[in-house]
Amino acid sequence: KEYTAGISLTEACNMACQHCYIGRKSFWKKNNYQIKSISLDKFEQLLPQLVEANVTRVNFGGGESPLHPNFIEIAKKLYDAGIKTSLVTNGSTIKIIKPFLHLFNDIGVSIDFPDDRHSENRRLSKAFFWATTTLKEIVDSGKTKTEMVTCIMNTNYNILPELYTLSQSLGVDMWRLNRFHPTKNDISRFSVSITGL
Repeated sequence: KEYTAGISLTEACNMACQHCYIGRKSFWKKNNYQIKSISLDKFEQLLPQLVEANVTRVNFGGGESPLHPNFIEIAKKLYDAGIKTSLVTNGSTIKIIKPFLHLFNDIGVSIDFPDDRHSENRRLSKAFFWATTTLKEIVDSGKTKTEMVTCIMNTNYNILPELYTLSQSLGVDMWRLNRFHPTKNDISRFSVSITGL
């Protein structure tokens, strides 16, 4: 049997998406929470175990994986081991990954709204611009398969046709839909009662 592994290398991210399953970074800051990342040493210990378990594909989740200081080195190690890698990014880290697109079997960019509502949801004014221009740039390079990744929520399920049209205009190979599952992950990080999550 062949297996796929999902790996979150880091909790670091430069956005504060309203639907983020990792946690509320404003709450982290107030409570001096230290963002966790997998060290390169830990990953190097994990890699032979992945090979032995016949893991043939790794999906990088987040945080924003390219913000990990050793991200490209880790991607190279997986590539050299013959493991296909998939990356989902918010589109802001294209400068880090652009010279290394060949390392990835496919790259997806998260886009949850077909216009600047995407930026509002991600609480960063350039989020929609970054996402669309990055995805188009990767599509035009022809170096890897591409996806537009949409999280279906009660705030966007009624505009899926508009998102489909956007995916077509960007020329992606695939439009992937993920169903939103609300969680309360911050409760596991802090020993206090958290309301409003």
